[in-house]
Amino acid sequence: MTPGLLRPPPNGAEPATRWPAIETLLARGRRRRLPAPGLAGAVHWLSNGGLRPDRTWPVAPISLLGEGLAPAADWWLRADPVHLLPDADRLRLMPAESLGLEARDGLVKVFNEHFAAEGYHLAAPHSQRWYLRAPRPLRIGTHTPEEAADHYVYDFMPAGPDAGLAARLMTEAQMLFHAAAEWRTPASEPAVNSLWLWGGGELPQQRRVPLPFLWSNEPFARGLWLLTGNSVGSLPATAANCLAQQEPEGFAMLQSLDAPGRGRHPALETLERDWCAPLIDAIERGELDRLTLLPGGAEGFELTRAAARRFWRRRKPLAAIPVRHA
Repeated sequence: MTPGLLRPPPNGAEPATRWPAIETLLARGRRRRLPAPGLAGAVHWLSNGGLRPDRTWPVAPISLLGEGLAPAADWWLRADPVHLLPDADRLRLMPAESLGLEARDGLVKVFNEHFAAEGYHLAAPHSQRWYLRAPRPLRIGTHTPEEAADHYVYDFMPAGPDAGLAARLMTEAQMLFHAAAEWRTPASEPAVNSLWLWGGGELPQQRRVPLPFLWSNEPFARGLWLLTGNSVGSLPATAANCLAQQEPEGFAMLQSLDAPGRGRHPALETLERDWCAPLIDAIERGELDRLTLLPGGAEGFELTRAAARRFWRRRKPLAAIPVRHA
C-alpha cells in the first residue's frame, strides 16, 4: 500500500520522471475494486469482509497499542502537535516541525503539570504523534489533521456536547506552549504552538480476524493487526527483506507519498527501486504468485505472472492514470 501514489502533488508540479516498474504494475495489473478507499478498504478486502474500520473507530487507543504502549481501559485522544498560523482574523492549521526529544519532553511536562489536577495526561511516544488521556469520555466528533491542514481551523474544530471543553484544552495548550520560550523551535521553523485533538475513544474488545502478516511503521495499522490477533513487523528498507521472511502472504504499508517533510520524488525513487522493481522480478521468476498495489483510492492493481506478460498494455505517466475514490 502506497497512500498518495496517484494523488496530484501538493504544489501542482512534479518532475516529468518516468517510473518503469511502477507504471508496468499499474498498466498490466488487473484492477481490483475495494469497498472503500484507503486503509479501511484494504483491511476489509484483506479480511474477506470480516473487518471494516470506519470513522467511528477510536484511532487514539488503537494507535497507542501500535506504538507498543498499553491504553488499558482509559479514554484517549490523539493530541498531535501542530502549528496554528494567524491569517487575518482566522487561524490555519499547518504541519509543525518535528521536535527534538528534549523540546518534546519539555512541552509535555509543561502541559501535564498544568492539567494534573483535572486528571489529563499527555504522552508523546513520537515527535509528531501525541496522545491525551482524559479523566472521562468526551462527547465530541473530530476531524483528522490531514482534513484540517491548510484550512481555517474553526471549520474543523471538535463538535458535540463537550466541544467547549475540547476547545478550552486546545486554547490553554496554545497559551502554555507560547509561554514555554525555552522549548521553542528556531524562528525559521513552524513552531509547535498547539495541539489538535481527534480520534478519541476506548480500546475495543479484542477479537480474532485473520489477516496477512503486516510490515508497517504506521501505528494505527499495527494496532489494528494486534487487536485482531495478527502478527506485525517493522517496515524493512526493501522488498527483499520481506521476501526473505517467506511469509505465505504479507501486506506492506509504505509511508504516504504526501507525508510532511518528505518530497514525492525521493519517495517514488524508493518505491521504484526498492519495492516495485524487485517484486515484479520475483513475479517473473515464479518466486511470488501475486502482487497487489494499493495506491490509496478504492481500487488495487493485481499483477500475476500471466498479467505481467501483457506487453500490449502500454505504460502511462502516473498523472495520466485515473483514480477511483469510491
